[in-house]
Amino acid sequence: MAAVKDFISRYKTILNLEKHKEEFSSSVSALDYLALRMLESDKKMLVLIDEYDNFANDLITSDENLYYDVISSQGHIRTFYKDLKVLTKTVVDRIFITGVSPILLDDLTSGFNITKNLTLDMGCNEMLGFTSKELEILIDKADVKGFDKDILIADMKQYYNGYLFNEDSDQRVFNPNMVLYFLDNLINYNKYPKNMLDLNIKTDYKKLEKLAFRFKDDKTIESILTDEEIDSNIVERFNLEYMYDNTENFISLLFYMVMLTIKQSFLGNVTLKIPNIAMKEIYWEYFRLKLNKSHSLDIDNKRIKASISEMAVNGTCNEFLEYLKEI
Repeated sequence: MAAVKDFISRYKTILNLEKHKEEFSSSVSALDYLALRMLESDKKMLVLIDEYDNFANDLITSDENLYYDVISSQGHIRTFYKDLKVLTKTVVDRIFITGVSPILLDDLTSGFNITKNLTLDMGCNEMLGFTSKELEILIDKADVKGFDKDILIADMKQYYNGYLFNEDSDQRVFNPNMVLYFLDNLINYNKYPKNMLDLNIKTDYKKLEKLAFRFKDDKTIESILTDEEIDSNIVERFNLEYMYDNTENFISLLFYMVMLTIKQSFLGNVTLKIPNIAMKEIYWEYFRLKLNKSHSLDIDNKRIKASISEMAVNGTCNEFLEYLKEI
């Protein structure tokens, strides 16, 4: 409702709504009121919905029954999207929806069966990341002194590159959040950030991590941690009722969370891999720790850190190998 009120405030002159006093009882009534006014003005609108799956991910991990209630035939969510679908025949010209997972798309079924999942679309592969050429332009504009551009790109490639969203594409993209975080540090302090990983992005995935662990598929996680890749089809939509019955659903969810990306495809078989060091250190090491706890492994972190320091300072790995044998 707040979005509709803001829209009316911005465009009240165009829509002849200077004397608007209408109060809305729901988002659906607000949308219908706006549609009626736009019909009178012979205008059309673009609807943008951000994080459409946010509430779904919350409910699936906390109150599954409530999730089914709100997407039921009489539930608020399905009613809203059904109404939006009807309005595409009159005043809604385009709808663009962003989110992480396609969990909700299948559960809305016929109420909103007009969507196209662009995540895997070849034409959108480079839409939300920086290509190598774009990164070169950014580095040039940053105008940092004392750094070799090729070395900067090589270092950022290890940490931030690797994402591929269509198996027929060959242009991998850099994580834009991480790239801007890195360049910001170069511009302001003329040196690499102390931590190459922007830890702010961890908060974006806490709920989805819970969702992933609901699969209770330690075997798949262990396989990926060992090989850093796995073969699987990519599932385009999930239905919650059958979501946890299929390992491919789990692997596909990890792909949509960008914890995995496409490595290669051959004769219809897709190989997915961990994209880069950032994803490996932030998320997959978290998974490793979770598995260690579930397997009751008692890891002496102080001893591990000491052995890593020994390797860094003295170039020897005796202490590390010794402890590895004990484990």
